[in-house]
Amino acid sequence: MGRQKAPIQLAKFLTYVLARRPDEFGLVPDQDGFVKIKELLKAVNEEQDWKYVRHSHINEILITLPSPFFEIQANLIRAVSREQLSLPAPAENLPKLLYTCVRRKAYPAVTEKGIHPMGHRYVILSSCTAGLGNKSN
Repeated sequence: MGRQKAPIQLAKFLTYVLARRPDEFGLVPDQDGFVKIKELLKAVNEEQDWKYVRHSHINEILITLPSPFFEIQANLIRAVSREQLSLPAPAENLPKLLYTCVRRKAYPAVTEKGIHPMGHRYVILSSCTAGLGNKSN
């Protein structure tokens, strides 16, 4: 098990995730820059050096650092400074085929009703299957 990093290091990492490149971690902020804390923790825990991070670590940062880099409202979190955050824009020149992840249990419903955003305004699509978590049987 890896060592825990100092709260300031975690704060800087979370600021990068929330304020600069949420898309790199599969996160889609709402129009105000918020993401669900639960989704943030899932994304962060996929990173080798940050598997230990829990909600309590975020609370520790908010309590111990004099000017936290992010803010929480209910179950949502966002970076305080979002100048470098680029919000999603409509895509142009779409490829003929686009892919998205669908759980096996959800597949029958998706084929019947189509794909709809779950908790977001957008459906994340990719032009290739690399990184989509496709598994061979």
